Amino acid sequence: MERLSWNEICRQYDQQWVHLIDYDWTEGEPYPKSGIVHLHAKLRENFDGLMMASDPVSGARIFVCKIEGGEDLIMMGNFMRVTCV
Repeated sequence: MERLSWNEICRQYDQQWVHLIDYDWTEGEPYPKSGIVHLHAKLRENFDGLMMASDPVSGARIFVCKIEGGEDLIMMGNFMRVTCV
């Protein structure tokens, strides 16, 4: 698996749910700087199924899309950081 920048993730996984591992995400920033895409799917149901079938891995779940309304609008419902202990 290859580390991708946020721009590369946006280009390759637009309109998809992704699970990022080993990501670089500065606190307070709306998007990670980079990360490794562990799982991805276009439909939330498929993504949830993949997540349930895989071994628990700390990461961030994100829906990748262009946010309408400008860069200052943050849709926190789409972002979820998960830490597995």
